[in-house]
Amino acid sequence: TTNEIARNVSEAARGSSEIAENIGSVAGAARATTEGAAAIQDAAVGLADIAKQLLSVVGMADGSSSRPNGSDFGGGGHGSHEQTHEEPAMAAQSSVW
Repeated sequence: TTNEIARNVSEAARGSSEIAENIGSVAGAARATTEGAAAIQDAAVGLADIAKQLLSVVGMADGSSSRPNGSDFGGGGHGSHEQTHEEPAMAAQSSVW
């Protein structure tokens, strides 16, 4: 009957409206995900730059003659206080690679 047709059309319209809202929500979530991914990429680039700087500093320290006894990084843990501070830097370098 006409009433049933009208009711079905109304339900279909309501369903279409809900679908449109859901599509809008998915689009918003996709946009937020894209923005988050861009922020993570920027952070990764920043971390890579910091890692390069740290490697450069470690490389300069490795080539310096200011260390007592000319010892290497990770030289057994005995000796001066300076070695104690250098060993964690090397541990951080090895964990990056």
